[in-house]
Amino acid sequence: MTAPAPECPACRAALTQAERVASICGDVFGDEYIDTFYRCARCGAYSRESFRDRFSGPSSARVERLEAQAAEALIELVRRCPSPADEDCRCEAHREYFRI
Repeated sequence: MTAPAPECPACRAALTQAERVASICGDVFGDEYIDTFYRCARCGAYSRESFRDRFSGPSSARVERLEAQAAEALIELVRRCPSPADEDCRCEAHREYFRI
């Protein structure tokens, strides 16, 4: 069973893989963090889908709208990582993004 597609928080359109602009995974004190950034093709809004798999607690997921300037800065930071899908990466971009 696959998870439902996230919705744009601005216009409620279903977001597709084609609208996915960046993603980063991190392991922070045993918790897995996955943040995926989207730019809605319908309205142009940026959003971040955040998934947290807690080592000793419930997992959570949420989608939040981001202002363009903040989203573009975070996306640029993620793109500086040589391996954003590697939750064990400790490059400068990962350390800055996850504040570790």
